[in-house]
Amino acid sequence: MLGGDTFFVFDLFKIMAKARYTHTILLLADGFEEEAILVATLLREAGLRVTIVGLRSSQVTGLHGIIIKPDISLDRLLEMTMPISALIVPEGGGHIERLRSDPRVNILLRERLDCDGLVVGLGDRVDKFLRDYVGDAVKYVSLDKWKTWANSVVQQIAAQLLERGRS
Repeated sequence: MLGGDTFFVFDLFKIMAKARYTHTILLLADGFEEEAILVATLLREAGLRVTIVGLRSSQVTGLHGIIIKPDISLDRLLEMTMPISALIVPEGGGHIERLRSDPRVNILLRERLDCDGLVVGLGDRVDKFLRDYVGDAVKYVSLDKWKTWANSVVQQIAAQLLERGRS
């Protein structure tokens, strides 16, 4: 089901995991797009250290009602001294607005991210948030093509279920 490029990507992640790419953060607030959990899962499977961080320590509810218990709260993360090499920000209904209105997110972006760290926005709306919120102070990249793979998997599952229903 997975193409040959997938194995190349996992090999690349394994190399990165052994390098200085020390810590990746997935930042969640209520209303986040749940597809971001797939990204965290794949990065963890590839050997990268990924911590799911919530604006609060209690559960976070995604856009479609899926509930996630973050590994730590944003307050706890800001108390720690670990270097952060990447910050992943998913899009979602209300999620970006909650991040924008929380002053701790500004501290995370401007003070805690490594000087050569990367912010990864998962979707076009995150791109606008990052441009408006952090300007040129932080390097960021907006990814939308990752949804293509997830959509392909969903389509294959749906096709198999439809095929079984016809038998």
